[in-house]
Amino acid sequence: MAIENCGKNKRSLRSQSILLRSLGTNEERKKNVLDSVDLAKEALKLDFKDGESWYLVGNAWFINFFVNFKKLSELETAIKAYNEAEKYLKYPNPDLHVNRGTAYKYIEDYEDALRDFERSREIDPTTESSEKDITDIKEKLARAQ
Repeated sequence: MAIENCGKNKRSLRSQSILLRSLGTNEERKKNVLDSVDLAKEALKLDFKDGESWYLVGNAWFINFFVNFKKLSELETAIKAYNEAEKYLKYPNPDLHVNRGTAYKYIEDYEDALRDFERSREIDPTTESSEKDITDIKEKLARAQ
């Protein structure tokens, strides 16, 4: 592995975290996703002002919620990491907004979800998932009124 050959660095740790989340079947994947959270946090410890590492931590917690069916607090942790990522990223990331918007949607914070989905569309008008999410939220809010 790159980490063994080059020592620990944030790029290698982030890459390993991403790769680990995609490997395994059912139970293996559940464990791999948990391990990917640890690797993402380890990469972040090497540079707390690295937006990519914050984004990766957010993604790791976000995916862990869906793969391991954990608590909503994990989505809140993902949101906090995405907020930090946004502070330090050098460029706007539409996927960050889609993921954070989805997390907000699951915790039923529709106003913030809508804001993030709309921001994603501003950054990248071809982001189809956010368009559908925007429509879904607006319809849900209209029915609630």
